[in-house]
Amino acid sequence: RYKKRHRPGKPFWNAELDNLWAEMRTAERQFTRCQGSKRCREDLRKNFRNKQYAFDKKLRFYKRRHQRGQVLELEGLRTNNPQRFWSELNKLGPRRSTKIPMEVIDQDGDLTQDVNRVLEKWERDFADLFAGNNTETEFDEEFYQEICTLKNQLEKEMRNIQYPSNPYLNSPITLTEVEDALISAKTGKAYGVD
Repeated sequence: RYKKRHRPGKPFWNAELDNLWAEMRTAERQFTRCQGSKRCREDLRKNFRNKQYAFDKKLRFYKRRHQRGQVLELEGLRTNNPQRFWSELNKLGPRRSTKIPMEVIDQDGDLTQDVNRVLEKWERDFADLFAGNNTETEFDEEFYQEICTLKNQLEKEMRNIQYPSNPYLNSPITLTEVEDALISAKTGKAYGVD
């Protein structure tokens, strides 16, 4: 059975695709409902495959033509109207969901979809998170002590006069480096000490 769905809501969908879709579906029904001989089934299958190929080919053609038009429009907007360019470009990306999940696992380990219990759970979890009462995370005190010791050891070595410094990192900033940074900076962005 052919799995593609009929989607006339697509911006590139037209009457020709409607007709090809209807022809393909009719050929598919004839093939799947055929009770005749093997030769009859083969002919109907071949007819269905040809209709399917014709539909897929036209669908790809119109979809690519539509997408090419979008690209050309965006290319024009990029130079003529950058603000609208970014607005249109953001519409092409994945959609962000603004809804919170309306099911949670409660304290008993049961999945609940009761709105009041879900909201209470969200409220309790966020209150614990911001208050620092999150007891579920384990803090590895031993690892923390190892890192602090290592950090102190490195700092002590760096203060040593015999410690070899990195000439690449500690050399003065050159005019060429400043020019390269300015050229690669984005326009319309604020500068700062960083």
